[in-house]
Amino acid sequence: MVAPSTPGADDAVGAASAVDVSVPAGARMPSALPPAVALPRLTWAAVSLLTASLLAGCPQQTSTSSPTPTPKSSGKDPYAKPASQPGHGAASQPADDKKAQRRAKAKSDAAYKEDGADIPKRPGVHRIFMQLGGIKYVRDVTTDPVSGDYIVAAQQSGIDGMWRIPADGKSPAERIAVKPLRDAKGKPSPKNRSNWFFSTPSVFPDGKNVIFGGVSASPKQRYANTMGISGIKEGGFINAVVVKDVTYVATPNLHPDGKTVVFASCEEIRTTTLSGRGDQEVESVVVARIPRTKYATNPAVCTVFRPRFSPDGKRIVFEGIGAHFSEEARNEFKLPEKQNNADFFIEPYVVDADGKNLHKLVDLDTWNSIGGRVRPGGAHAPLFSKDGTSVYFAHGKAIAKVSIDGKTAEMLTHSPVVGGEKGMRWNDDHPTLTKDGKLVAVSRLLGSTTPIGLAIIDPTQTDPRTPQEQAGKAPPAPIPPEGHR
Repeated sequence: MVAPSTPGADDAVGAASAVDVSVPAGARMPSALPPAVALPRLTWAAVSLLTASLLAGCPQQTSTSSPTPTPKSSGKDPYAKPASQPGHGAASQPADDKKAQRRAKAKSDAAYKEDGADIPKRPGVHRIFMQLGGIKYVRDVTTDPVSGDYIVAAQQSGIDGMWRIPADGKSPAERIAVKPLRDAKGKPSPKNRSNWFFSTPSVFPDGKNVIFGGVSASPKQRYANTMGISGIKEGGFINAVVVKDVTYVATPNLHPDGKTVVFASCEEIRTTTLSGRGDQEVESVVVARIPRTKYATNPAVCTVFRPRFSPDGKRIVFEGIGAHFSEEARNEFKLPEKQNNADFFIEPYVVDADGKNLHKLVDLDTWNSIGGRVRPGGAHAPLFSKDGTSVYFAHGKAIAKVSIDGKTAEMLTHSPVVGGEKGMRWNDDHPTLTKDGKLVAVSRLLGSTTPIGLAIIDPTQTDPRTPQEQAGKAPPAPIPPEGHR
């Protein structure tokens, strides 16, 4: 998996100040001009005077046609396309109009509490919303085991942080943590830095704190071996958990004991034990390792991601990104040949918490029973059911379920076109368990103006067919692959 690099201010590199004079390929430049044509060094004034003299001596071009009148200068670019032409429109609107539209959208999103009658309904699924304006993204939902509320990583009006969304969806979300400002006068450190990030929050069993991935998905960043622990209240503290002797710590998840943490470290699944909830340095041990291909010299190319403990803490499920497996690993897990450029082999893998019985969860026949193994985005974000007998995961833009033996599977939600001529399309992602054992997932309705929400999913009541299919109409055309994840 090639993760984007988003370096912080600590990693900024000053741009070179020298002017770069490039020579086109194939062009030749003499090492020096012959003496006969050598030019004296000219000032800008001399160049301007020389240019005016040369132009004055040039003959005027004549034409037999009527002369074209010279338009009066309007102060506008004469080559600018009108707003009605493709590529313009909104981009050509005055800044004041854009600001007004953003304010109107923020006001509309803040008042959006539930889907109206114009939004396609799904059996066993309803959505709740943050009821805040200026939300750019929402991801990595998790559940507070005490209150039952939902914790998400999100950005509002340019502010990265974590928010609590009430489980009943009746009141607006509350911010519980915000990206801390770096003390410019202090020494840069795993805690005092500008590239703090919020991902995959996991709430402690007592509901008082949350641990999260402290950097974005790039092993090349500084402090990439750091997790964060925050209090669950506005302005809560953020402490740094530094894992020694590793270069990358991603997507942490808490064991039911509230002390053990599992995380991904590029090609290794590792666990560590916390010593409290303050700033600390910890050791870790390898649970499973899937080596990368020998050609993957880029440290951002990883083979494992998003590990999750089972409810009893005895097993771990995680994403395996088979496109980056070594040849030996491909053979060991019997990966089929790559079918197309969108096929990244992102699949659920399971291993015992002591490192035994590492295996790929779903076989090819089971994949075929739910429409095939390859979907846009792969089969990612796996997690165990409440009783540990099944694994849920995002399959493309929908949610699927597979038995722990990998032999039976079913789709719980759908992702084809659902809005008729409007072409709206559901996108459910990052599922996790609710307090009562149902599912909650980040949910978007692509092609609509509704804000990002959370889909509350009752697996016993869902129908993966589209409204058209439920009405006995022909299913829509399949979704083509959308490129690399």
